[in-house]
Amino acid sequence: MFKKSYDDLRADMKMDMKMRRKNCQMRHIALTIAGSDSSSAAGVQGDLRMFSALGVYACTVVTAITVQNTKEIILVAPVEDDLVFHQISCIISDIPPSAVKIGMIHNVPAIKAAANALRSIKCPIVLDPVMHATNKTALLEDDAYHYLLSAFASNLHAITPNIPEAEKLSGKTILRKTDFLEVAKKIQKLGAKNVIITGGHGRGKIMSDYLLQEDGKEVWISRSRIPIKDLHGSGCNFSSALAAFIAKGSSLSDSFELANEFMHKVIQDAYFIGRGLPVTDPFFPVHNDACRFKVLQRIQEALDCLESMKNLGHLIPETQSNIVFALEGANSIDDVAGVKGRIVRIGNRAKPTMHAQFGSSYHTANAILAYQKFNPKIRSAMNIRYDRRIKSICSSRFKISHYQRDKESKQIKARDGRSIFWGVTEALRKKPGAEIIYHTGDIGKEAMTMIFGYEPFDVINKLKIILGEYHGI
Repeated sequence: MFKKSYDDLRADMKMDMKMRRKNCQMRHIALTIAGSDSSSAAGVQGDLRMFSALGVYACTVVTAITVQNTKEIILVAPVEDDLVFHQISCIISDIPPSAVKIGMIHNVPAIKAAANALRSIKCPIVLDPVMHATNKTALLEDDAYHYLLSAFASNLHAITPNIPEAEKLSGKTILRKTDFLEVAKKIQKLGAKNVIITGGHGRGKIMSDYLLQEDGKEVWISRSRIPIKDLHGSGCNFSSALAAFIAKGSSLSDSFELANEFMHKVIQDAYFIGRGLPVTDPFFPVHNDACRFKVLQRIQEALDCLESMKNLGHLIPETQSNIVFALEGANSIDDVAGVKGRIVRIGNRAKPTMHAQFGSSYHTANAILAYQKFNPKIRSAMNIRYDRRIKSICSSRFKISHYQRDKESKQIKARDGRSIFWGVTEALRKKPGAEIIYHTGDIGKEAMTMIFGYEPFDVINKLKIILGEYHGI
């Protein structure tokens, strides 16, 4: 057998390392210089999550240690300026970033140290001039804010103050929309090429973020304000999102729009982790999108299986069928995926009329939403015909319950879709944990059997048992 020589192996290893280095150089890298937030919503931890959520590798420099939670900041301990300098120098000497995001730097010595360490880099810097925490705790010493911009001016690509920070830097109050331009111009004169003023601290039902570019072009992005008074981490998240898109090669105006759009999703999904302010989590929309993709993928696999099953058409009711799969913690039919259209009978087989998507099923989705009030682990359901033979098979093999549609109130009947929710709730109150729930119909309402399971193939396995015994297989 041919064996490679030692020299050949060494040459292969060198080639492999060369290719790995080339691949690493093709990756997007960003450096965050900020304080450590022990609650992990903002600061270095928040930046790490944002960069990772947007596909950017993050390196970190810690400028201060904060002791904080969602209610308060108890202590701020600045890192020595020499240590700030050496952290930055060590990173950029080996891992050249495509963008740098600067957050909290507590005092003048640390600002000078960071500026000296960054003097040799050529990549754009995004500065988030963190002056106060949301609860008004000072994070930047009073004698440092005027020095902040000029220290990084050589590479300062963009600055992202909120309205109070912009007012502090410019010395002018923002009272109306026309004030943004004057304030931004004053900040540009301090050393920032491009100025973004975020509008979260503004008033009114519309929230607007503003960009004044180096060439004088103005860009406004306005959206309906999300009804959340205060958030922990949103300003930090926005500036790191902006830096991430810049690191990936987007223009400043495109990065501004992309960061704004992504942050809108993040703020919509803000939640409480403690007893204080809600937090933003950049990974939530990423995780949510991944979960939605997996749900749709699983539903499609289930539809392929249903379409291949012989004689399944005999179990399809007159009003047709649907199979659904809900996200974990589903709150509405928009969190439940099903067939757009229905599963119809064609000969002795069943066939979906269209593809699967979220929010497409109404009645079957309401059935699973009702069940999840009793057991959130049950996330899938499918409706089939009802007759005495199907009922007998189900009774012998599964835990079964039922409800009577003629017993529902006029108020329930008047609300479209609530009949199923009410009926499943009634059936589960009588027999918690029922795998099969049926009703025998009402005037103008077809009798129906509903199969429940943890996921679509749990439902399909029960369906196969029913179908097999129904046809004597």
